[in-house]
Amino acid sequence: MDFDGEAYRMSDEDVHTSKESVLAKLHHHNWRQKAVEQFNSEDSFNFTSVVSISKSDSIKIRSYLKNAVKKVDQIVVGSKEEQLVAINLDVVPV
Repeated sequence: MDFDGEAYRMSDEDVHTSKESVLAKLHHHNWRQKAVEQFNSEDSFNFTSVVSISKSDSIKIRSYLKNAVKKVDQIVVGSKEEQLVAINLDVVPV
């Protein structure tokens, strides 16, 4: 991501940190905090659901959401750069 003085633009670099990295945890935390700050704003979409389900259904939901993320990535690749958007998704046992 580059900032050209007016807007953020995608750079040619694709940077990922390992799941085990302290930086990865901080990165995820920062973007989730940004979502909390924007909660209930006109342009935000927020969804939280805590449910009791079977382990097999949890696996099905994770698979479904992984496929949805792949479809979102396909949209992002061809999208015109007009707006910086954070997309956060968590499925965690509690």
